[in-house]
Amino acid sequence: MAATNTYEYLRCNLNTIEDIIGYRFQDRNLLIQAFTSKSFGAENPSFEDNDVLEFYGDAELYKFLSDWLYDSFTVYPDGKRCNQLTSKKSVGELSEIRKNYINKRALAKCLRLKHLDQFVLLGKSDLNNNAAGSDSILEDVFEALVGAVKIDSTRMNSFGLVYANTKDAVKNVCHNLYEMYEFETNWYQEVWDFCNYYELKLDEYKSGYSNNYIYYLKIPALQFSSQGEGRSPEVARMKAAEALMHDCEIYDMKQEVGEADFETSVSQLNELFQKEYITQPEYSFKNTTDSDGHQIWRCECFISTYEDKEGYMQRGIGEENSKAEAKKAAAFDMLQFIFDER
Repeated sequence: MAATNTYEYLRCNLNTIEDIIGYRFQDRNLLIQAFTSKSFGAENPSFEDNDVLEFYGDAELYKFLSDWLYDSFTVYPDGKRCNQLTSKKSVGELSEIRKNYINKRALAKCLRLKHLDQFVLLGKSDLNNNAAGSDSILEDVFEALVGAVKIDSTRMNSFGLVYANTKDAVKNVCHNLYEMYEFETNWYQEVWDFCNYYELKLDEYKSGYSNNYIYYLKIPALQFSSQGEGRSPEVARMKAAEALMHDCEIYDMKQEVGEADFETSVSQLNELFQKEYITQPEYSFKNTTDSDGHQIWRCECFISTYEDKEGYMQRGIGEENSKAEAKKAAAFDMLQFIFDER
């Protein structure tokens, strides 16, 4: 989603941003600053950019992930806390996991999936260089958000003493920002694009309560429906969309090649490959004879796109009296498997 790049738009959506990250700011100027890019700050001197907040947020992110790794993989030899501990992961593995979470691509992806990329204030130089929504800018915003929460949740009382709930606040915000990380694709956007393309209505509603939401999606015209469950409405909706997209993809493929047809099955698979729905089909043949001495051709069709799908090893198989017919049978069986038929 492209950045809107106006202060008015950002200011009008502060409640929305706070709902998404799960934190209410005492000083909303910090929240605005977190979304202010360096270029916007340079062009608008009355705005402080997010550079310093980014510095503090980077340190907090490392603390958060170190705590998460500790909680996830620490093992005490005697089953209780003592002076020694071991880990289920080696130091190298722990470093690799942390690196996967703290990198430009990962942080930017989390903000996009949360639709927070639309609120970033960008300068003209960024817009002219097509930098809107870039990984680098969104990485800075992610870290600045965490830094802003750290600063905002630490306060001085009337006696000059610091009181803070920083750790809990930062932990909660990081969890909320990272919770979409497991999704490689924005499935909800994919469903929306599908419905817009075919001019179909999408119905959606949710139920549940804190940490246990159920989201329902339905395309009435096609009688497609799904549901997903998660600790937030966003996660539940994404899971529902991922499940629904399976039916949408099959519908898409059938619009391209039609229903599975024995006589044209080989060309149907090839067309799906040409349109990049699947990897290239591969065929292997074995020639045997039956008990009466008749020649039997056995053909197996392989498509790596589906090798992790349950039942794959038992499908895409055909046995006929001729090599050509065996190939058709194998392709037809694979098509039915792809279309979830039989």
